[in-house]
Amino acid sequence: GRIPIVWSGTQNSGLFGYAICTEGDYNADGMYDMVASSMYYDISGKTNAGAVFVYPGASELIQANTDVQAPFILYGEGNTNEFGSSLSFADVNGDGFDDLLIGARAYNGNAHTSTGFAYIYYGSENGISAQYGAKFTGVQLGENFGYQVKGIGDVNGDGFEDMAVGSVFYDASGSGFAGRIYVFHGSASGIASKSADQADAIITGAYPRNQLGYVIIRRVGDINNDGYDDILASGGDDAYTVGQAYVFFGSATGVGTRTTLESDVLFTAPVANSRYAIGLAGGRDINGDGYKDFAIGEAQLKRFHIYFGTEQGWSNTPDVTIQGSETFFGNRLKMVDINQDHIFDILASTYNGAPDTGAVYIIYGKDNIVSGNIQDVADDVYVTHQPNYFHPTDGPSVFVDAEREMYLTIPSATANNKGEVYFFDLCREFNPYVQLGFGGVPIQQIIADSTTSNEQLLQSNAEPSLMRAFPNPYVGSTTIELTTTQLGRAKLEVFNTAGQKVAELTNTVLPIGKYTVEFSAQKAGMSAGLYTIVLTSSDNVEVMRVFELGD
Repeated sequence: GRIPIVWSGTQNSGLFGYAICTEGDYNADGMYDMVASSMYYDISGKTNAGAVFVYPGASELIQANTDVQAPFILYGEGNTNEFGSSLSFADVNGDGFDDLLIGARAYNGNAHTSTGFAYIYYGSENGISAQYGAKFTGVQLGENFGYQVKGIGDVNGDGFEDMAVGSVFYDASGSGFAGRIYVFHGSASGIASKSADQADAIITGAYPRNQLGYVIIRRVGDINNDGYDDILASGGDDAYTVGQAYVFFGSATGVGTRTTLESDVLFTAPVANSRYAIGLAGGRDINGDGYKDFAIGEAQLKRFHIYFGTEQGWSNTPDVTIQGSETFFGNRLKMVDINQDHIFDILASTYNGAPDTGAVYIIYGKDNIVSGNIQDVADDVYVTHQPNYFHPTDGPSVFVDAEREMYLTIPSATANNKGEVYFFDLCREFNPYVQLGFGGVPIQQIIADSTTSNEQLLQSNAEPSLMRAFPNPYVGSTTIELTTTQLGRAKLEVFNTAGQKVAELTNTVLPIGKYTVEFSAQKAGMSAGLYTIVLTSSDNVEVMRVFELGD
């Protein structure tokens, strides 16, 4: 049943999925939207101009899609723009519509001879604006302004979300790639176009090759519980440095202009040149003690560390180390409450697992997380179906939104680097009817093999699996397909948007085989829209979404 929805790139070397953002609602329709970029997309003779593909929430229901089939596409302005080098959502003008933030790190040339740009495209009830509402310019040739762009919450407590832009190759007084993070405060009118040196706060790397701004975590929240959101970020940890991760606390005036020597919390790599803090997550409680914790990868050594929060703060010595065996394990880390037990869980990716495919391991939050090998301590694993073609250092990037929908981006997928994005619904592992809440009504019952007696069937222990709905979205009716690999009972129920059960498609015992059921909401007198089918067996629950478009 873990067959993902896949979006595929269409242009050779376009790297579709290089950047992605999923936890934002730009038209305030109550559904999270997805945007994904092809940073090296060529358009109208412009090489590597870049493109950003916008999928509204309902598009998640399409079982397979390509970049050019996106309902809305934004393109880079010029040759070698690398438009879409980073993506994020943030409501910077407080109007209730999330705005799309886009980085273009190489506007004036290749990645090492450019100043870079960042853009804001404002959201509205009509969707994302076709023209950017604000444009921000780097100030130093080669700084790669726009390498990262993130919505960082409200760091100055004025009620508007703020934006951070990373410039990993900023050269501070000849220090060589010290890096910078520029912070721009939101307001009722949004953020006006300006150059980087007009930012409300500037944080500069204190060491050569610090590469500050390589990683900036979106909406990390209020880590020290003072009422202001904070910034969690790291440098690049290249071959010349000892990696570090930093927390900068917000205040009534924001995070303030400073260097990394003045960070409020500092984590330093136990070992030099270990790709420390490229995988970075934090500001969440993963052991249920009420304090914020951090997870930091050392991908060169195939491991990540956990630092537990305490009343006194955080130690620079890891409390737990999780060791992997696959290439660059821990290079991407996320914290999200997957099973809705109010304790956050950890997701860690590798690009060469299971074997020769990308994999994401899940460790559920608990009060007794201990050091060990990931194969021993992981509670679950998700594997992509694309072998071999993963970026040799990045692996699959992991994105999980508040609805527990997981996206894996593989920009180097396929031999021609066209790129792919995989979608998994983590809710299938649980029974969250009320949280999901969709609906539907059956038209035909499943046709089962009648050669086996009911007595025999009732004694089985099958785990049926939902496979797909086709077409989806649909007009008129759709067909739900499920399979069973053992004899066993299968119950298919339908829930409306309020989380109420509105129908039961079937509740019977099925032999091994493939089964289908056709259904339509409108034919049963219900309105078109978004629905769910819930398949329950003895110890397995799966959820499948469908979307009826109407006549």
